[in-house]
Amino acid sequence: MPIKELTDVEKLAIVQEIEDGHIGINAVVRKFGFNKTTLKGEFYSFAN
Repeated sequence: MPIKELTDVEKLAIVQEIEDGHIGINAVVRKFGFNKTTLKGEFYSFAN
């Protein structure tokens, strides 16, 4: 579970950073304090 609820703008910024290669998924998980499963679920729901 994230430390705080992410806004759609924050989610988009994270996705863009991952796609651009500026930050990896493991770094996102450490930075925001949730696991990879949560990350995938959050961004899957965001993308659809």
